[in-house]
Amino acid sequence: MTDALDVLDGTKPSLAAEGSAASPLTGTVPPGTALVFRAIGVAEAKLPKAHDIAKQIDSLAFCLGENQGECFFEGQAHGKDDRGRRTRENGHRGATRAGALGQSRRRRRREADRRAQGDGLRQ
Repeated sequence: MTDALDVLDGTKPSLAAEGSAASPLTGTVPPGTALVFRAIGVAEAKLPKAHDIAKQIDSLAFCLGENQGECFFEGQAHGKDDRGRRTRENGHRGATRAGALGQSRRRRRREADRRAQGDGLRQ
């Protein structure tokens, strides 16, 4: 916490400072992002109930939001080695599919609302 306060005070450089090495904690944020989550050192974190997947992740980043009427989820998980790569990929695929399911439900609901309004019906 003191390092973060030092950055805010200007006594230490930020992760995005010119000449700094690229950090998994920095990067661009897509337009319409409502939530950004980035973490490093997940595998080493002292968690009360660490899941096996968490023990394999070195860095994790995801964002979600809505842009031009479309919901999105983007995520990445990097491990120290190739161990558990398939598990991480399956988790990412599952989260992406869950977002797509929610999007298709909302789209069908909007289309039904439009059709109902076209027929003079109100909900």
